[in-house]
Amino acid sequence: MRTLLLLLLLTQSSHLVAKEFYGRGYTIIEETQPVDDLKQSVYKSVNARNVEEALMQILRGTGWRLAQRAAAEPEIYRLYQQPYPDNKKQLGPMPLDAALTWVGGNAWQLVVDPVNKLISFELSQGYTCFPSTKTLCPVR
Repeated sequence: MRTLLLLLLLTQSSHLVAKEFYGRGYTIIEETQPVDDLKQSVYKSVNARNVEEALMQILRGTGWRLAQRAAAEPEIYRLYQQPYPDNKKQLGPMPLDAALTWVGGNAWQLVVDPVNKLISFELSQGYTCFPSTKTLCPVR
């Protein structure tokens, strides 16, 4: 009886090891699906000319999309028209909401419409005094 129990335990434990490892030197990592799909992991290469194109590339395949400009912050064009920086061409691994926030930068706050699965941005509090590209606010 003890031998049977020991054999049963050994086969079950070796079965668990087989699920964790694949081949020689390779590990299988099972990522659990997050409850909030804005927390899904993003691994992307972004090749965009401006921030708007980059956001559309990042959102492709996630189930989310950019809100129409008419429904967004009136100043959203200022973000969308910015050239996309080279240092942000490789994203991940990071949660989708963190990637979107990182691309938007400090001046823009991520806005989410979970019902319609829309993403947009609005100016953060400290940046609303920039009426045009020719006028600057004092640094705090």
